[in-house]
Amino acid sequence: MFDLIKLLVYFIIILLIFSFLPKSFLDSLKKIFNWDIFFNTLKKGWLNFINFIEEATGIKFSDVSVRLKQVFGIDIIALWNLLVGLLNKFFNFIFSPFKR
Repeated sequence: MFDLIKLLVYFIIILLIFSFLPKSFLDSLKKIFNWDIFFNTLKKGWLNFINFIEEATGIKFSDVSVRLKQVFGIDIIALWNLLVGLLNKFFNFIFSPFKR
């Protein structure tokens, strides 16, 4: 019961904060919470991180799968795609009764 009251108080505080925020600030927040912009920002950050690691260490991540295939004789990308396909079929089979 106390947890419910505490959550209600937090919710009221958040509503009060949003009532005093200016409209222009809320419009700028809408841009941040847009899913497409959010995922594009994450993708851009990931690419910048990979470029930083490549420049700092000299490792080319595009050549890693080719080198692993030469060394171990295993195509990592084909193995990954096979695993993803099997998991996809498995989860579709499990959740198929819930689709209707």
